[in-house]
Amino acid sequence: MINKEETQIGEATRLPAEYGNLLMVSVMWRATAQQITMFFPQAKMPSRKEVEIEIQKVYPGGKVISFIRTDLPSNQFPVIRVGSQGGNYGKIGPNKNYVKPMGEEVQIDEDWQSVNRKDKTDGLSQKAVNAYRRENPGSKLQTAVTEKKPKGKRAKRRSSFCSRMKGMKDKLTSQETSRDPDSRINRALRRWNCN
Repeated sequence: MINKEETQIGEATRLPAEYGNLLMVSVMWRATAQQITMFFPQAKMPSRKEVEIEIQKVYPGGKVISFIRTDLPSNQFPVIRVGSQGGNYGKIGPNKNYVKPMGEEVQIDEDWQSVNRKDKTDGLSQKAVNAYRRENPGSKLQTAVTEKKPKGKRAKRRSSFCSRMKGMKDKLTSQETSRDPDSRINRALRRWNCN
């Protein structure tokens, strides 16, 4: 005769295995490098765009530096499970701080680097700075100090920039580049009126 207690124990049930990609993602967020482990429940390796979309949910305005597949989650970094089964992802809203529900896709057409290339300014133009600030909310990026005799904080900014760039010119550029008047570093020094 079979005891009731024995039938209740029964066989061990196996939990369903979940397949996907565990990625170690490096992110630049608010001038600091962050590491995060993300699990993508899909068979194929996610694209850079898919990783960037999911990173925006965790680090709004963050830029993905790199991502690699890893086997085991690290105790050092948090593991975040993204999306749902089948690889459906939310889309970024227009200001990158708001994640819209599925189906409401908004394309961000602006790219501050292309804006800067179009106006052909040595350094960043005001249009490029405005585009950069729209892409990176909270940024305090400013244009060059171009006036002859700035005062206060602007004088300190120019002094700091000129000393940094002159040091870079001496230590990090070749003799040919440092003498070339059309090199990027010399154009930047001219624009800032570094004498």
